[in-house]
Amino acid sequence: MARIEFKEIRLFFLRNGYLLIIAAWLLTFSFLFANFWSYYSSEDGVRQTLQSSINAGSAHSTAWRPIRSSYAG
Repeated sequence: MARIEFKEIRLFFLRNGYLLIIAAWLLTFSFLFANFWSYYSSEDGVRQTLQSSINAGSAHSTAWRPIRSSYAG
C-alpha cells in the first residue's frame, strides 16, 4: 500500500487551495442569504417577534416604575 507523504499533501493544497477558499466563501454566502430571506427577517416576522418579546417582557416587569428626576425644574 502506498504511503502518502507530507510533501504530496502540501503540494495538493498548494495546487487546489483555491477550491477550499471558494467552498468556504460559498458556505458563508449561503448562510447569509438563508438568514436574510428567512421568515424572521421579513417585515411581518420581525414585527411579530418584537411584539411577542415586548409582551413577554411586560408580563414579567409588573414592578417597573419610572425613574423620577430629583430636579423640580
